[in-house]
Amino acid sequence: MAFQLPSTFSSSPNVSDWNLNNRMSQNPGLGIRTAPAVSPDVSTPAVSPDVATPAFVRSTHLGTPPIQSSQAFNPYSKSPMKAQLKIDGDLDTMIKLPWNHEELEAKRRIVHFRYDQTDNTITTTFKPIAIDERPPNSICISCIWWEEKKECFVTSVDIISLLESLVAARFTVEEKNRIRRNLEGFRPLTVSKAKADSEEFFKIIMGFPDPKPRNIEKDLKVFPWKILAHALKKIIGKYSPSHSSIAEIS
Repeated sequence: MAFQLPSTFSSSPNVSDWNLNNRMSQNPGLGIRTAPAVSPDVSTPAVSPDVATPAFVRSTHLGTPPIQSSQAFNPYSKSPMKAQLKIDGDLDTMIKLPWNHEELEAKRRIVHFRYDQTDNTITTTFKPIAIDERPPNSICISCIWWEEKKECFVTSVDIISLLESLVAARFTVEEKNRIRRNLEGFRPLTVSKAKADSEEFFKIIMGFPDPKPRNIEKDLKVFPWKILAHALKKIIGKYSPSHSSIAEIS
């Protein structure tokens, strides 16, 4: 049976004809930073932190800031400034905007993100992109159509990868596990080849070429695409900018 999206969807002849988030093309300052190789037990910032673009660390790992002798003691001063994520646009448009023939056949839309950071604020833009138009080292995740559920999903692997890019760090295994626990509140579904209700969807995910929304061939968690914005903001809100020369997330 031919694959069809719900009636709120329609097809479009060319991804490149779309002009979402005009600010993205109008602001060449929005860039992509590639993180370095992963160290054995810490997460390494992708760029050397400075005053303009400090590295992010878990808020719980920041020490208490020093208090000048002329300042009165304020117990709330221990609370670090939290990171904030601003998403330029509605991520749900990646479901609602017309899908082209290639996307309909593949049952996925590739979404390209770019971002800018000013102190504790990360601003990100996004747009759909054709698989053969992806820039090198670009930040891309998959919006995947699950036919049986009649809904679009995103994998936990893609969410964590996107978070790494936005905070410009490589997470340790421990940090990734913390994030997975934080995401449990969004009620993920487990996709497995051993489960009759997800076997076909599992095969589709495993068959995707780059950018792959998974790591090795094993069971994985997926989340409704509609919760992505809330999930990203929740997790990033757990970090704070650090102006020290060495930042660790452990």
